Amino acid sequence: MSRSATAAKLHRAGTFVSRGLLLNRRAWPNFVSTLLEPVILLVALGLGMGALIGEITVEGRTMSYEEFVAPAMLATAAVSGVVNETTYSFYAKLTQRLYEGYLSTPLTVGELAVGETAWALLCGGIYSSAFLVSMAALGLAPSWWMLLALPGATLISLAFAAVSMAATTFMRRWEDFEQVSIWMFLMTMCSGTVFPVEAYPDWGRAIVRLTPLYQGVELLRDLSAGRLTAGTAAHVCYLLAMSAAGFAVARHRLSRLLTR
Repeated sequence: MSRSATAAKLHRAGTFVSRGLLLNRRAWPNFVSTLLEPVILLVALGLGMGALIGEITVEGRTMSYEEFVAPAMLATAAVSGVVNETTYSFYAKLTQRLYEGYLSTPLTVGELAVGETAWALLCGGIYSSAFLVSMAALGLAPSWWMLLALPGATLISLAFAAVSMAATTFMRRWEDFEQVSIWMFLMTMCSGTVFPVEAYPDWGRAIVRLTPLYQGVELLRDLSAGRLTAGTAAHVCYLLAMSAAGFAVARHRLSRLLTR
């Protein structure tokens, strides 16, 4: 593929970002409400419960409860920033048959999927950056290592954006999205976010360690502390594989739904 053709594809995919910015320029109340959820959890759990709990030991490492929960809430913010865009908003466009009109132009299904993912990633990046600023304001970002958490949060957003988009293509009615809310709540509470995995029985620990949000939370804990290990690389590989699989399924499903 020539360089000009690649540039044209990227330009067409980038129009989704421009469209998203244009349509959401007055939607800041929705942005603020979504951002406040993990911030409120951080204040309530990190500063509230943290004052009562003090230090905890997680997998042989001793840290304050605030240091334990802050990266977890950042991971939650990264997920929240993309899930809304790749589930509810994405499904609305599918059911309103907007994408059929897009595909009457030179835009391809693959470019459509890339464009929607890029827009979701921009949203996730904004939420993650704003949350990092909130952490700094609360005194929960004591080290410059915390800046490494931003690319880590972007990878988390990419993985969940791809999988959420793929899952949405299987939805048949709006009531199906009740499952999204349930799974989001369970992941937020039971992925090593507010309780160490040591608090679970042996069989529970094995399940928690396989969940995608746990992988993201542990990645951000490693990056924010500047602790890069083989486990850190394993978390990255898990999220990259999740991104690739989710995107492949989303692209395949969109091709079936929009070109039949």
